[in-house]
Amino acid sequence: MKVSLLICSLFISSFSFAQSMFVLNSGKVITIDDQGMVFDSKGTVAPDQVRHLGGRFIIDQDRRIRTIDRAGNIYTKEKDDKSPIKVEHLGDNYFVSKFGRIFTIDENGYLYEGESKEREYRNIKLKGGNFLIAEKKIDSQKVLVLLVVNHFGKVLEVQVPGLNLENV
Repeated sequence: MKVSLLICSLFISSFSFAQSMFVLNSGKVITIDDQGMVFDSKGTVAPDQVRHLGGRFIIDQDRRIRTIDRAGNIYTKEKDDKSPIKVEHLGDNYFVSKFGRIFTIDENGYLYEGESKEREYRNIKLKGGNFLIAEKKIDSQKVLVLLVVNHFGKVLEVQVPGLNLENV
């Protein structure tokens, strides 16, 4: 069991992102690139206007999304790319709406909206930086699946031999 947990954690950590920004009390956004260098992004957002803060994104009160790429650059998305009204789950490089729609951010700061199989993301049992454990129906039975969001913004269903998701 310990070996499978070690393998799982190594596999998942190979996809993970570090926290890549923070917002100062003054509203200045400081970004961090994948080499650990710190940059003044020249962007600001009022701290009381931050609705959600993930590892690679900020969602403000107007539902405007700002993303960070691996070089520490910040991008403000167009008006058409507003976040859902209700965001229930946050990770480093993803967020999930109340209705199960997943949005992911890749290493270049691009935002992707999930495909039509969003029912898989409604019954989330556990979430982390770049993974979800969710309940999924297979042949009319509910089973738990491990979903990992990689650095390309893709959601992968991962199976780890010997890992019982009921015990996580």
